Amino acid sequence: MESRSALGLSEVGDRILWDYAKANGFTIVSQDVDFAEMAVLSGSPPKMIWLRAGNQSTAAASTLIR
Repeated sequence: MESRSALGLSEVGDRILWDYAKANGFTIVSQDVDFAEMAVLSGSPPKMIWLRAGNQSTAAASTLIR
């Protein structure tokens, strides 16, 4: 699982990340309700997984998903 920073996208806005995921066939995994709301409004693609397991680090979220 690559993070925003691994892809060089750590400083971009949500819409740019959304469009990047859509163009490249990625699924967005986020704890951020903004992406869940964007998925409702914009539809798919990209796929969106809203992780609702409390505030966790990227490493902890990766472990949970795996």
